[in-house]
Amino acid sequence: MPLLIATAAVGCAVQEPVYVSDVTGECRVSARYFPADVETVEWTGECRNGFAYGNGKLYWTRDGRTGWRNICLRPEWPESGCLTGGGPR
Repeated sequence: MPLLIATAAVGCAVQEPVYVSDVTGECRVSARYFPADVETVEWTGECRNGFAYGNGKLYWTRDGRTGWRNICLRPEWPESGCLTGGGPR
């Protein structure tokens, strides 16, 4: 009796990071660093190549209340000079 082997192709979709423009419209911040459904985002640190970069404060507004955190952001490319990540939301 022949041995039948069934295989299934399982696709793994790579999810692209989601970025949100800050209130200036000049700097994008990864959405993983603040809660979902925010109304505004403001970044006080450096903006490099259109992305929030390095040390700064990240402010967001949701339901009329402002939240913030001191954070060191790392863009999604290898030449990032930031030594620590933002951590979980």
